[in-house]
Amino acid sequence: MGGKGKEMSMEYSVAYDHEPDTGVPDAAYSGLSGNMLVTFPNQEMYRASTAAEGPPLPINQYVEEADLFTVAAPITDHEQEQFERWAGKLVTVYGATVRPERQFYPDDRPGSWIPDLDPEQYAHERLEEAQASLADVVRAIGADRAHRRTRGKGAIIAVIDTGIHGSRAVEFPDGRRHSGMSFSPSPVMQDPWDDDEGHGTMCAAIAAASPSQDLPLGGIAPEAGLISCRTSFREAETMGIFSRLSAMAREGRRIVASCSFGFRTGTPPIDPGEVGFERELTKAIDNGVVVCFSAGNYHQLAGGGPYNCDPNSIWLHKSRSDLLTVATCDLDQAMWWYSSRGPGQRYSDGDPIKPDVTAPTPAHGSILYGDRMKVLPDGWGTSGACPQVAGLAALMLSINPNLSQAEIQYRILQAARPISSYGPYCQGAGVIDCAAVVEGV
Repeated sequence: MGGKGKEMSMEYSVAYDHEPDTGVPDAAYSGLSGNMLVTFPNQEMYRASTAAEGPPLPINQYVEEADLFTVAAPITDHEQEQFERWAGKLVTVYGATVRPERQFYPDDRPGSWIPDLDPEQYAHERLEEAQASLADVVRAIGADRAHRRTRGKGAIIAVIDTGIHGSRAVEFPDGRRHSGMSFSPSPVMQDPWDDDEGHGTMCAAIAAASPSQDLPLGGIAPEAGLISCRTSFREAETMGIFSRLSAMAREGRRIVASCSFGFRTGTPPIDPGEVGFERELTKAIDNGVVVCFSAGNYHQLAGGGPYNCDPNSIWLHKSRSDLLTVATCDLDQAMWWYSSRGPGQRYSDGDPIKPDVTAPTPAHGSILYGDRMKVLPDGWGTSGACPQVAGLAALMLSINPNLSQAEIQYRILQAARPISSYGPYCQGAGVIDCAAVVEGV
């Protein structure tokens, strides 16, 4: 295990069905995984604790990275008292902290959070009803013109999602599959080049699919490398993914992370600060990973009307100034009714507002979803907008691999085309223009 003691943060993820008193209100987390995270101040304290106290309980999963160590263990009812004694000693003797592990959710198809909603209302296979496709989006944002100069070769897009369906060998050929990773203890979630949900495959197709019969123009960066980061969106899993991406970036790889997950809520979660996932996110950005996030599909959940640019519905990490947050409109440049609005939960005077930019997703648009094409009547969500910006960042890095995240953000925002009928809290700087951005790199 690499690193020096005082620079290390050792972290356990322990399955637990009884919440001990951590001093943190339940409202601090919009979703809990049922696990507890135990964080040590350094490697020496972690080793001393395991030598003296032993592992917390039988371990069934672990991930070891340069600056991250996570384990998960099943805890039954009769083991709760044992866990509380163990955790209490780690806090008082070894300086550890214990808190609930958060559970993120994919920014899924619009309306998919509505109970008892017929799936046919948001995704179906009646392709004859499609009114637009990824090719229309590629043209609308000028990616086809940008391809005359670059198609993304040399850059790598990491899709942190439900996996990528590896059976689609034309869209995702072996030569562009740089890596795959999964930290899930569930056997059905361990193959990164599989996707039981379809959501991750959609994001990967938009960002970087090779041209095919179904996707004749391919994605935004059709020659970029791909890393499939499959997750069930538990906090410890996302920490492991960003820690691995940090290590790859330190080796000199130019990586863009496409992330379409967050907290599915209409009310602001209490901000726990830069702990756990956000700590690893900061390290990844500091090491050169360019990070793009969907704004979220929570505007209606927050009580906002389709033409209003309030209330705010962009939560926590999506408010960070050091990453790109992406809203979505339709091809007629009307903001989708669900697209989250700013200025962002962490906004204060002088901070940049969120979202940063907007990318279009078409009404009744066909897209690769899992192993087959589907039509989504209400657009592709901000999940389908984020990978467009990730693809654009990959195009930029393929031309100039020395661009920083700040430079990439600045150039994308400067070239964006404002939508006259909406304010910045809806659209940010406006709709992305890939051709203008690439021309200026």
